[in-house]
Amino acid sequence: TLGFSRTASARTHRGICVVDGAALCAMASAAARVAVAAVAVALVGGAEWPGHRWRAATPDTSQCWLKDGNGFVWNFESCCAAWDETSVGSGNPTCWIGGFSFEKCCRPKAVPRDIFRCDDRLPVWPRLRRETVLSRSSARWGLGEALQLEPQQCLLGSLVAALAHVMMIGYKGASAAAALPGVFERADALLRVVLRSPISLDEILQSGWGIGKILLSMRFLPTLYSHSLANVGRHPGGAARAAGQALADEVRRSVIPGERIRSDAAAKALVLAGEDPEVAALAMWAMAYNLQAFDGPGAAAPERARIMEEAEGLLRAGDERLRPWLLEKPAAPSRAGPLARLLASELELAMLLHALQQEAVLAIDPLSLLLGPEGVGIDVPEGLHPRAFVAASGGADARPEVPVVEFHVLPIEDSVSNMIRASRQPFCHGMTTAWVRLVLLIAQLAARHAGAQEELGCRPGRLRLWEVGANLGDCSIWGAAILSARGPGRPCPALRVEGTAFEPLLRTAAALRRTAAALREDMVAHYRAGGVGLVEASLAAPRIEVRVVALSEAAGSQTFGVPLHSMAETTAHDCARQYDGYVGCRSVEVETATIDGELARESRGGESPDVVDVVKVHVQGHELSVLRGGSHALQSGAFCVALVRVRYHEAWRSTVAESEAAAREFMALLRGYTVVLVDEHGAAARVGEEGRELAALFTALANATEPAPRIFNELVAWHFGHRCQASLAARAANELYGGSAPR
Repeated sequence: TLGFSRTASARTHRGICVVDGAALCAMASAAARVAVAAVAVALVGGAEWPGHRWRAATPDTSQCWLKDGNGFVWNFESCCAAWDETSVGSGNPTCWIGGFSFEKCCRPKAVPRDIFRCDDRLPVWPRLRRETVLSRSSARWGLGEALQLEPQQCLLGSLVAALAHVMMIGYKGASAAAALPGVFERADALLRVVLRSPISLDEILQSGWGIGKILLSMRFLPTLYSHSLANVGRHPGGAARAAGQALADEVRRSVIPGERIRSDAAAKALVLAGEDPEVAALAMWAMAYNLQAFDGPGAAAPERARIMEEAEGLLRAGDERLRPWLLEKPAAPSRAGPLARLLASELELAMLLHALQQEAVLAIDPLSLLLGPEGVGIDVPEGLHPRAFVAASGGADARPEVPVVEFHVLPIEDSVSNMIRASRQPFCHGMTTAWVRLVLLIAQLAARHAGAQEELGCRPGRLRLWEVGANLGDCSIWGAAILSARGPGRPCPALRVEGTAFEPLLRTAAALRRTAAALREDMVAHYRAGGVGLVEASLAAPRIEVRVVALSEAAGSQTFGVPLHSMAETTAHDCARQYDGYVGCRSVEVETATIDGELARESRGGESPDVVDVVKVHVQGHELSVLRGGSHALQSGAFCVALVRVRYHEAWRSTVAESEAAAREFMALLRGYTVVLVDEHGAAARVGEEGRELAALFTALANATEPAPRIFNELVAWHFGHRCQASLAARAANELYGGSAPR
């Protein structure tokens, strides 16, 4: 009834190579597989892949899989998945020709394989994965389309679709009771396939499919809990169960706010677990969670690899205890399958699985923000894209040499962290169009200048960046990675980036500091791979200093509101008014400083501090206060380009007079600068000295009457005073928005 057919897979398999004689078929398929594997080997090799430092899922190099014009034919689903019990441990026998075998192609490797995301299949799969992880409206999931597809197309995606279908039925309660058994049975059958197949728990967790999140949501639906409990029954109890329940209570207290689970509770549960597989798995996974979310990310690279290996061992040991029990056939008349057992458990296994999927360290390709492998990213004109410049410079490959970045996020339910995990892209989103285009044009201008000065050797120019309200530093890190990349045929970058990121929250600042250190380490290795010596590579690599402070109009301290779902939306305004009806807020006291004060810290012997080429300010409606604290710096020309977020519905007062007053103050602070508003498409509108255009925007935003066709997000200001005459940033801003057609 579920369509799990080995013969269907075999027919599809043979469709790619219809010739007489298995040897010829094997030779053709092997050659194609080697070509595909060469790409994977290039991705994994050397300093370009930092994931070895924390055992991240790695591109597959087995040379087993073949893709033709019709999509994947030889893949894990068609060759390895145990669609019925007879294929457990052997897979699809029609796949094993030409030296390929189940052992070679299917067994989990020492490092988890990145072959389960289904990014290279139909677009519905990455969309379903992303939207469910982000808990967005189910109307955006594409669930109906996914449910119509054969599970052989994407095993974990089909499981998520089936679980989401059960969840939807559960939400409807009694009105959909008749449909529940059949839908539940299908999801249970798919879960059995996954559990029987040679895919490790670590690979499931790192696949990006939010299986733990959906199971947790299902666990709290009374209809589904009752249905599961009716099939499973209650556990009789005992010492092991009591210890397990105490650990489950600790998991609830710790995981939701993102804190460590008490090790003594986990150890006691493990000691008393005995023959109880649920308690044993819960204890081992709790220990793994502590290692993965807290101990590993802050450790030095060699130690981190050992910590993550230890975590993987605990995950595997817990899986080896739990998986056989989940697959165990129940005694009649019980119909308790693995799904019912997970949902009926009171030991918070689903919550812990969800927590384990909140990865704290990711491998991010900076170019993915532009290339958009999942259809997500920022669209830029072809002339600004790095690949266009590389191709125009005679590069053999139209892809710039930008290494993959080790990116640290928060191991909790945090909106920006979730977005980065779901998309594997930096969250420098569509409201930062001006920033993205400015960085790309600066990189082009610098590369042209470096080409003219090539005989000078490895002597990159200097560019200073400030980001105020950095959060996890997506934009700073992305900008530094793009600007620090090696130019076409050059061993060195054209620019040496010196960045300063201001972030008042300790936890996000710590994650950003780790990312910045990893970026610098990877860039040094990147330059050395091009033949540059250690000293020169170290001098050329980007440096980003993280200051744990909020910039405002006065130094001191201030109470900020932190929305429980998103540290990025921390605000000096009324957090409760905006979020209490949604998720709520907590208050935190933060240190404040001013732009002028921070620049004064950098002065040497009474000299003026060095000019800052670009300052980016995105502080949830506190922008005007930040600029007030930098009035002297702005008027003295200390910043060549300022990018300021201005689109907030909550920040500006509703009356025309108040909006006009705020706009006039903005323009007074930016006197001497050319000022434009930039919309989401990158088009600019000039702002006059009186700021009427800015006042009109503030009034429209405050009264929710902003015209939909023109949505301005950013204010961009630049000047060519004596301190900025040589600034590539000012030149780039002027080329983008100084009167010529927008690029």
